[in-house]
Amino acid sequence: MGKKVTKFLEVILGLVLIVFGANGFLQFMTPPQFNSAASDFLGALFATGYIFPLMSIIWIIAGILLLIHKARAFAVILIFPISINLMLFHLALDSAQIVIPLVVFLINVYLIWAYFKVYRPLFK
Repeated sequence: MGKKVTKFLEVILGLVLIVFGANGFLQFMTPPQFNSAASDFLGALFATGYIFPLMSIIWIIAGILLLIHKARAFAVILIFPISINLMLFHLALDSAQIVIPLVVFLINVYLIWAYFKVYRPLFK
C-alpha cells in the first residue's frame, strides 16, 4: 500500500491513542462491562497504581508523535507491546469486545511493516 494509506493509518491510530490515553486520566467514556475473570485481572492491574497511568502516558505520547509526524517509527514500536497485550487480554478474557484492540493491533502491525527498513539495523 502507498504512502497515503500509511499516513491515513497514522492519523487514525494517533487519534485513537490520544483519545484512549486521555480517557485514562479524564474518564470521559463509560467503562465497558467485563466478565468476572477480566474484571479481576483489570482490578489487580489497577491496584498497582502505575500500570494504567503509564499506559495512558505512552499512548498519548505515541499518538502525538504520529499526528505531528515526528519519530513515527519509534511511536509505532513503543505501543506494540501494549497493543499485543490488549489483543491477548481480549482473546483470553473478553473476546466480545475485541474489535477496537484488534484494529489497533492490525494498524500497528501494518505500520511496523511500513517502517521496517528503519528497524532493520536492530536485526544485524
